[in-house]
Amino acid sequence: SLLEEYKYVNNKYSINPGSYVRYIDTSNHKDMKLKLGGFVITDNGYSLVYKNDNRFVKLNKKHCILFVKITYNEKLRCAIE
Repeated sequence: SLLEEYKYVNNKYSINPGSYVRYIDTSNHKDMKLKLGGFVITDNGYSLVYKNDNRFVKLNKKHCILFVKITYNEKLRCAIE
């Protein structure tokens, strides 16, 4: 699965800088594909800026379903519990 190593994040939560995100843009209901995403630079609660290669992209969180890559520490924590 494309999102096997990812977790869903509700839009009302801020995403930590440095986290890797992928998203589905829901603004065009006829073309809702999983986008590649990138590393979060800033998240002000309403929009986020991520970097992919040498591009900076600003997303309106209102129109996105967000997924964050699960970190090694989170996987380890789940294995211990």
